[in-house]
Amino acid sequence: MMDGSGGDGANVREKRESMRVALEGEEMQVSQPHYDYVLSKCIELSDYFELSQETLVVKLQAFRINRKMPPESPITMDEINAFSADLRAKQPQVVRRLPPRQPQLSSAAAPVSRVPSAVQIDDDLIQAIMDTAVFIDEYKNRPEKGQLVGEFNFPANTSIPLLVSAETKTRAQVAFDSTCVMKPYRYGYDLLDKKFDALFRRLKVLGRAFTKDLNMKFSVSFDEISQDESSPVAALVSYSVAESSFTPHNVVLQSHASRLPLVLGGSELSYNLFPGQVILVNGSNRGVINPTDIKIGTPAPLFPFAATLARSYSLIVAAGPFAPTPDAVSDSPISFEPLTDLLKYVDGSLPDLVILVGPFIDAQNPTLRYQTTDSETIFMNSVAKPIQKMSSKHTNTHFVIVPSLNDLAHPHCVLPQPPFPSALFGANQLLSLASNPCTMEVDTAFSIGVTSVDILSDLNTNTIIKSSTPTDRTSALVKHILLQRSFYPLFPPEEGVNMDGDCMDSLTMSKTPSVLVLPSALSPFAEMVEGSLCVNPGRITKGAYGGTFAHITVTPPHQQENTPQQPQFNTKILKI
Repeated sequence: MMDGSGGDGANVREKRESMRVALEGEEMQVSQPHYDYVLSKCIELSDYFELSQETLVVKLQAFRINRKMPPESPITMDEINAFSADLRAKQPQVVRRLPPRQPQLSSAAAPVSRVPSAVQIDDDLIQAIMDTAVFIDEYKNRPEKGQLVGEFNFPANTSIPLLVSAETKTRAQVAFDSTCVMKPYRYGYDLLDKKFDALFRRLKVLGRAFTKDLNMKFSVSFDEISQDESSPVAALVSYSVAESSFTPHNVVLQSHASRLPLVLGGSELSYNLFPGQVILVNGSNRGVINPTDIKIGTPAPLFPFAATLARSYSLIVAAGPFAPTPDAVSDSPISFEPLTDLLKYVDGSLPDLVILVGPFIDAQNPTLRYQTTDSETIFMNSVAKPIQKMSSKHTNTHFVIVPSLNDLAHPHCVLPQPPFPSALFGANQLLSLASNPCTMEVDTAFSIGVTSVDILSDLNTNTIIKSSTPTDRTSALVKHILLQRSFYPLFPPEEGVNMDGDCMDSLTMSKTPSVLVLPSALSPFAEMVEGSLCVNPGRITKGAYGGTFAHITVTPPHQQENTPQQPQFNTKILKI
């Protein structure tokens, strides 16, 4: 008779082998003295948090990038232990100990509409929620409240003057770009040929734009490719469908009529590639493309600042989730204490513009499965009403609300995403409901681009880089977005990002925005890239703990003769 030990051993060996493949797929090496320990620890964390091995490896890679660890350095025992502690702090442990509650409905109860026709704020319900909400200890007792995490000045070494209170200023006017999807649309009807047409329309448009900027001609046919440097081919980067991940060994270039492998192995050529990217390539065609030069694009023209930026602007940018996730899941109402704390900061600083980026009620919050109140009611009473009250109190502060694909109270979870239904905020609105993504002009003085999709993490997972000089990976990822002139240039999109092919044009940037907001799980930052201030404010909550937000100041440039008019930016990353 056989016992189960042989089967268990085979299962362990299978897990170790698949974990090794997952690590090598992301070009991550393990220190040989710690090889067994690191693999065992990764498998333990994957099982404990119920994460796929690929997801765990992506989180490990993001952890290494945030710690500024060289990509080529092997993973050590100390590093994997630090990653384990960081993951346990951020990833809530779901305790499945309560059965889902079912709301008690009478047999005559009418079906509830997904989006109510009008907001009915229940003050008694608000008070009941506040009285019974679990103010999570990890968040409530968080250290370093309001601490300055980092401050960035552009140009460097410039002093930013104190701003006049917003109460004495004219209310900033916001106008959305024509590319924004401001109304709901029928999605799910994008047939394969329509997606194909949209992709190659983008290929031709970007090919023309790149070659115009570079003062050269281009082709979309591999038949034209040769050693002649004067005729590059515009092609779409893809990879072999037989492979599960994007690596230097399975890169494929797609033209309008054919697909050919791109030979990168053994080449001394520098590259920075991801699937869906439009590039210009020179080289020889012998059934495969042997590149001699790869150009990865040029940015759209920078949005022109008003010739006379007559005033300074103060902007606060925060991204959800706005409710912490408790370590032990219960049926207690969700606490929106981080949103309350942010609005207190707004009340004290009186900015010109407040940009709140979803998710507000995060569909990934496991506590939601035990709630008996529908998500729209929670949103109206715990999110919309406090924002409305603050907007009515400070009428010169303009609130802009940007949804997320993970917003449970939003009826559409497809990119591009229309704004929240106005019924959720009532008739008396002093705020602007924006699409995801969106580009807005502020007083026609400067522009702001925003998306709630974590495109930086998605690109980080799918980008391969080889460079002869040290490369800041975060800057390289941001540069991709600007050079490809798209809020989401990755194709196919990452799992969890539902993209409608018919509306792919609404993801484009006709001009490079003055400020680009890119909320991400990667470390918060502010950098000038291609003339645009690119900001990751971080998330306002991280699991059960507090996170960060950004306070940006835009001031008029110093008047100097024969000098382009460039405003000054100051960005503070603050802990909530």
